[in-house]
Amino acid sequence: MHHRASLPDESGAIEVQVQANDGAIQTATYRKQFIYRDPDVLDFTPKIGPKSGGTMVTIIGQYVNAGRNIKAYFGASSCHIDRTESVVNETHLLCITTMTNATNSAKLSIYFDGAERLAPDYKTFVFTNDPEVSSFYPMTSMISGGRAINVTGQYFTSIQRPKMFVNAGKLFVSEPCMVHSFDKMKCISPPVVLSRVKMDTQVLVGFIMDAVVLQPDLDFEIKDDPVYYPFADDGNIKEYSRGRQLVIEGENLNLASMASEVFVTIGEEECRVVSLSDVQLNCVPPEDAPRGVNKTGISSENGLSEVRVKVGNLDFFIGYLKYPTAEQSKISGAILGLVAALALLLIITILIIVICYLRNRKLDNQIAEEVENWLEIIAMGTRTRPDMVLPFLDFCNYTANMITDGQADNPLFKRRLQSDTDCTKSLEQFYSLLVDESFCLVFIRTLEDQTKMTTNHKATVGYLLTIILQRERHMFYLTELLKVLLAETAVKANKTKRTRSMLKRNDSIMEKILTSWFAITLYTLTKMCIGESVFMMYKAVCVQHNKETGNVMKPTDTVQRSVATVFKECLIVARQQNPVFPAPIKYMFDFMDSLVVKNDIVDRDVAKIWKCDSLHLRFFAKILKRPQSMLDINISRAVGRELDKISQAFVEICSDTKKHQQLTRTLKTLNTFADGCEHTSKK
Repeated sequence: MHHRASLPDESGAIEVQVQANDGAIQTATYRKQFIYRDPDVLDFTPKIGPKSGGTMVTIIGQYVNAGRNIKAYFGASSCHIDRTESVVNETHLLCITTMTNATNSAKLSIYFDGAERLAPDYKTFVFTNDPEVSSFYPMTSMISGGRAINVTGQYFTSIQRPKMFVNAGKLFVSEPCMVHSFDKMKCISPPVVLSRVKMDTQVLVGFIMDAVVLQPDLDFEIKDDPVYYPFADDGNIKEYSRGRQLVIEGENLNLASMASEVFVTIGEEECRVVSLSDVQLNCVPPEDAPRGVNKTGISSENGLSEVRVKVGNLDFFIGYLKYPTAEQSKISGAILGLVAALALLLIITILIIVICYLRNRKLDNQIAEEVENWLEIIAMGTRTRPDMVLPFLDFCNYTANMITDGQADNPLFKRRLQSDTDCTKSLEQFYSLLVDESFCLVFIRTLEDQTKMTTNHKATVGYLLTIILQRERHMFYLTELLKVLLAETAVKANKTKRTRSMLKRNDSIMEKILTSWFAITLYTLTKMCIGESVFMMYKAVCVQHNKETGNVMKPTDTVQRSVATVFKECLIVARQQNPVFPAPIKYMFDFMDSLVVKNDIVDRDVAKIWKCDSLHLRFFAKILKRPQSMLDINISRAVGRELDKISQAFVEICSDTKKHQQLTRTLKTLNTFADGCEHTSKK
């Protein structure tokens, strides 16, 4: 059909004739000019919508507001004319689609006081299936709202103004959501202003999508708002030392927000958030002092940079950050240099005393000689014996061995992809999905629920995810994923009364990621604090196995001493009372403590059991069993069997509270390298 040409306007006077009952006719003339117009339909938008209707269509044309009675149809389905909107004029008209049973293309026809006008044939409206929501994440929000909710489903692109609502006895509707693709959109949770809403209140959540209203059967919780405390210093001014993280305290900080959702500004610049616990936020300030302004860019009264925290719809004033002057920085650097020099001198002095004592004791067995040489190397700052260098693996090989349980040579990791463009593009697209938190969590949950997946399959998925994200420098993202998965596991374990055994098994993707996380973050600790003792234990076991002695000490005594040293170091380094408690261990242990509190777990031993199961029984026990995971050494089967026994003994000690306490007492009387000198002199 060819589009018709519009007729020119016509105007003229109007004559009205009225016939009375007696047959007399009276004529009246309307003095103002009456204009006759020929409306024309040129286009409309949008051209897609759900079959249930509710899509607001803007019709574009000429004189489309002519006439008193206007009706519009898409095919046989009516489209209700709305003439109340301010945009309705001679060139624009609005109508709202109604329900239809078919999903097809339909032409637009409009009747102006009965006169039909058609849109061009090639401009049609497509009725699609109604949108569906399959999942959304996160599944919590705060009372004040403002949290980004990632929604997954289908047919989202056919919706004009999707909105999210919370039903807490009263409906609270969000602003329009942002549709990203056919199956993804992002909504901002609305504030829920009800005095009776308390923390962990479960509410109903739904979505309004044109004329479609969906209320999926998924749990959603409203948490208490976070509260960030202002700096406690005078005038809310905090002195800042360069190179350190800024600590901001509060409460309920991570009930309904992750570190990536909290934004800290210092003046006009960002303070990058690196960790978030229930009561504390840590961020890295800019190296140089930002301008002394507030959030609007206006100079502050005291000339210092204003610190603010924004999360969701909340905005907190924290105070002001005062950077040291250049002169103060030089003085601080000099003081730190002096302290470091004194500390180094003290350490060297202690080491020399120990060396002298060991020489006087004439410990001429193989292990003691190697320990002595190690101390001489450290004290003198030179390596007089190249063969005594600790054969510790580099980070890449260490990570591959620790994460894959020694399967780094598996053909799966050696296989190279062909340079197929489609294959490479597909992998890149899959990787982009993996770094999307909502997809990755749904992906992991789905695999965890597959009963046909073996433990090895889940372990493979766990360490492949870890390797991919660690290599791409996404450790922060990986940590947040792990915390979400660990929190979900704790909730399930609490409901099923299995909190004590939650981390006993190693048959889930989450547990593999947890083990790998400790392996990656504790590389430096392993190399600097434990690696040497493990190497000495390995050498002692080799000596005993080969029976290479005429030394003063029996080989069995040597093994016992070296094993006791390793056990002691593994146990002491993970004690929270340790003044140099490693930051990664503290971070994860604090998170486990918060999970116990959040889930109202009254068993006081649960947190201790989780910490022991996650660190001692997974990480340290693996190092004792397979020291080749971190050392460049070859272990024979016979030595491997002995190391397996040592690892099993460590597991039994950590698993048995009484044995653990007994070992703690025994370690105090053992003649180990760490405290043997003092004990022997007393004897």
